[in-house]
Amino acid sequence: MEHPWIWLHVTLFLDTTSTLAWIQTCRVHRTWFRAQHRQWNEFRAGIAMAHYIRRHLRVQLQVHSQEAQQHSIPRSDDPRVPPRVETLWIEHGPMASETVVIPTEMLLPFQHPRRNLVTLNADCKTLSTPPMLVHAVNGTRRLYSVIRLVQLHGDDEDTSKELRRFIYHPQMGDLKAVPLLEKHQWAREGHPRFDVVSMDGACQLELNVPAHVEATVDCYHIQRIEIAFHKFELFPLTYHRSLAGDCNLQMTFYDAKNKCVGYIHASGSLGLEPSSFSTPQPTAASGRTAIEALQVYSLRPSVKSMRPAHLGKLLRHPGMVVFSIHSNSSVILHSLCLHNGTTTSQALKANWDPGCLEYALAPQTLDRRLLKGWLSLAFDADAAAVTEMNVAFQYVPPERLQRYAARFVSACGLP
Repeated sequence: MEHPWIWLHVTLFLDTTSTLAWIQTCRVHRTWFRAQHRQWNEFRAGIAMAHYIRRHLRVQLQVHSQEAQQHSIPRSDDPRVPPRVETLWIEHGPMASETVVIPTEMLLPFQHPRRNLVTLNADCKTLSTPPMLVHAVNGTRRLYSVIRLVQLHGDDEDTSKELRRFIYHPQMGDLKAVPLLEKHQWAREGHPRFDVVSMDGACQLELNVPAHVEATVDCYHIQRIEIAFHKFELFPLTYHRSLAGDCNLQMTFYDAKNKCVGYIHASGSLGLEPSSFSTPQPTAASGRTAIEALQVYSLRPSVKSMRPAHLGKLLRHPGMVVFSIHSNSSVILHSLCLHNGTTTSQALKANWDPGCLEYALAPQTLDRRLLKGWLSLAFDADAAAVTEMNVAFQYVPPERLQRYAARFVSACGLP
């Protein structure tokens, strides 16, 4: 159809009867009208999604406190043998005076229905009292920061649902300072500055520090928070409870400015690694100790389609990877991660977060173990075809967690 914008203006002045008669006269008119109707529905859905995110998502910053307690455990009945002294950190929860709730803004005002990446920005510069990213130990007291992405149900903040949690803690946290060389690399690529990043890159913080200094001090003022997550986290679907089996993989790549640069569609079989079937035995036999092995699932699919054909050349710069693994009936998992671009050998590697284990070795304590997930792609010399592809992650089934009173927390939909 020539000059479609003219026909768009013409249809605005037609009533319902005239519009139906005009559509029925020609197949080209019907095809054009369906395309316009589909684009209009996508436009309305995109605005509604952006409006929902702005109204119902908040970034909450908390400062939690811990107190050290020492316990003497006798090692022998002989009084000459000194006891073993263990230090436990008792959790006292968040400090009400240091809790700050920040409204979020989408970096893109329009959320396309077929776009799975959602990026939020929280500006802390406008606050009268800027929040702090802190991890400090003073005697028997310890303070550490927790960043939560919450979804409000209505206007009551007490009924909010936690979507993501990021902890700034050297032992059990997933936030770490960015090395200076990596910070300079991202600056050369035109990426917005950040000083602290989560393990998978979903949470990025800009602090009030000089750009040429690493953020290694105990506390800093936070200037900007950027959080990226998969759209499925807002509206969870019915997930597939059996992880192993045939599945499809959809992987989308975004650049530093959140612009889609390409995608890969592949299919394969998700299964356990052979080393995950056997549980290793402890070196010293004991009736009270054991070693719990983690299951490792891997997917080495074959590529069905890739757009554009020279995708490997576009991935030389850092960006974001968003992927989902699904079967014919439902979604198995979905996640995203930050990558630093392909190497000189045309390989791309990135780490993603399948979840973490939360458990307590003593009452009123908290321990976390972050599980590992990784993906890798290898392109040929011309960067026109994928020669190798692998997605793997660690996992612990729910039935094995009951004996330890542990809890598996995951944002990617794993049961």
